Amino acid sequence: MEPGYDINDLFEEAQTRWLKPAEVVFILENHDKYQFTEESPQKPTSGSLFLFNKRVLKFFRKGWS
Repeated sequence: MEPGYDINDLFEEAQTRWLKPAEVVFILENHDKYQFTEESPQKPTSGSLFLFNKRVLKFFRKGWS
């Protein structure tokens, strides 16, 4: 793992702000250590973290504040 990032800190930060590209890269590079799914949940629990491919979902932030 890269020094300087703690996955628990990143999940906590993601609840209040958008993650920076380097933080998302860290999560993706270390995906084998964490549980991920490719299916979108119908009713996600509070505090859930989602990573979107913006090439597929171009306007995923539209309407969000």
